[in-house]
Amino acid sequence: MNAPQDPIAPLRDFVVAMTRLVEASADEATLIVEGRRLLAQLVAREDWLPEPFTRPDPQFYRQFLLHADPLERFSVVSFVWGPGQHTPIHDHTVWGLIGMLRGAERCQRYRRTDDGRLVPHGGEEILHPGEVDAVSPTIGDIHVVANALGDQPSISIHVYGGNIGAVRRHVFDAQTGEMKDFVSGYSSEVVPNLWDRSGVVRAGDWGRLTGRMAPMYLHSIRSSRIVRRHYWPHAAMQDRLSLGWRALHGGGCPGYPAATSTSMCGCGQVTPVDPDLSGCAPRTKTR
Repeated sequence: MNAPQDPIAPLRDFVVAMTRLVEASADEATLIVEGRRLLAQLVAREDWLPEPFTRPDPQFYRQFLLHADPLERFSVVSFVWGPGQHTPIHDHTVWGLIGMLRGAERCQRYRRTDDGRLVPHGGEEILHPGEVDAVSPTIGDIHVVANALGDQPSISIHVYGGNIGAVRRHVFDAQTGEMKDFVSGYSSEVVPNLWDRSGVVRAGDWGRLTGRMAPMYLHSIRSSRIVRRHYWPHAAMQDRLSLGWRALHGGGCPGYPAATSTSMCGCGQVTPVDPDLSGCAPRTKTR
């Protein structure tokens, strides 16, 4: 039996954590600080984003909705940039976090002068994979963003303090600072299914629901090499087996008295003492 897969789990975990965060606080500074930490964890790996939400368009950057909070307190969006694509100068009117997933993003911030013109605010910044930036009306909200790569797509994950595709925002003329309203919408009518955990649940992985089988190794003291590999359905079973093994050996192994778990034991006796384990013999592969 193949190990069950749950590749979208990192996104689901992020959504759950952000939901708890917005329920606990409406303070913008807190949401940015804590949200930045959560987003950094999400973009630290890139294997969770479903392929349909990674496809660039040959002409325009794309904005795929990944999740919108039912009360529109936050949304999560995949921005996919084709080579050389960029936004106009724009604002957001809500707080936002930008996490770089693949490629690189170039950003120039702006501020408005007293007469309404736009001037650059600071130098151009490059965002690399794993890095997170923030915007808001409080800390600076006007910028232009571009794919920093001229020969390949880039992808960034954005989190906003609202349903960003339905927020009335503004684009700006670079020369005059003239402001025009716009509502961005989204590039797709579908969102990824975060909640189908059926394959993992059927496999009995009641622990972290990672979809990975828990490996255990038995070593031969005489040959000092791995001779068998056992796979148990979930980590809790492995813990119970270890407890049963310690009970069987009275807290120690005759062949390796200092051993404290089956992974350190060389005697090969893994007969479970716990009667609930009697029907759960491990699959064994012999090398």
